[in-house]
Amino acid sequence: MKLENYCSIIKLYLGIVGKWEYQTGGYTYTFNEDGTGNFNGSEFTYTVDGDKLSIMYTGNTVPFETTFTIDGNKLDIKDSLGNSTIYNRK
Repeated sequence: MKLENYCSIIKLYLGIVGKWEYQTGGYTYTFNEDGTGNFNGSEFTYTVDGDKLSIMYTGNTVPFETTFTIDGNKLDIKDSLGNSTIYNRK
């Protein structure tokens, strides 16, 4: 893998760290540097591999797997059908 590809992966991983609120409010993701986080109080662990995001909620046995992009202060999480949900950095 080229150095540029590693840099892109690191940028996405570090870029997702922080607090993100659904564009119309009410739903908030928090991604911590240590691979833990929460969604409206539901705790999870997560991994990032390129543009792939895998979230394992506490108590679940199957992770939520999706793709995402970050553009400035906007986090775009795609569902299994490719529909976007936009979150704004807080």
